[in-house]
Amino acid sequence: DVEYVDASVPDPAIVSVEEENVVHQEEEEVNLEDISQVQDTVLHVRFLEELLIGDSILSHELSNANFEDNSLISRPPPEPPDDNFDLEPEV
Repeated sequence: DVEYVDASVPDPAIVSVEEENVVHQEEEEVNLEDISQVQDTVLHVRFLEELLIGDSILSHELSNANFEDNSLISRPPPEPPDDNFDLEPEV
């Protein structure tokens, strides 16, 4: 039981086209990876820009001169009223 195997020399034109297809596919894969990395970088830059914009708005709000109305800043409790009481009864 011997199977017949075709041992003919491959057609150079067919081999050349197949090799071109393999090279072209590899180039496409590399290009897609590059595009993906560029898109990731652009998204990171946009994200960081939004963070900076948000931080600058918050920083501006915190630097507002009117601290009494700003609930974002923790403050110590107000001082108690003056302790100088007149404890002697009026006559």
